[in-house]
Amino acid sequence: MPGNRKIRRRFTPTDQQPKPGIRAAVGNSPRRGTRPTRGERDEIGRLYDRVGDEAEALNALIEALLQGQN
Repeated sequence: MPGNRKIRRRFTPTDQQPKPGIRAAVGNSPRRGTRPTRGERDEIGRLYDRVGDEAEALNALIEALLQGQN
């Protein structure tokens, strides 16, 4: 099917090079499958707790505002 080859070539330009920053970003990424350290896990846990607390406070404020409108 010669028609398919033309389409494939048309949408796969070979003269373009990847953007220079892409390889550097991939090269500086942590290896796939690496796990956070104990300290990083503790920090993540603290952040989740903080987000949960702030969400609860925001929900309470919204409920109070809604009750004040009724």
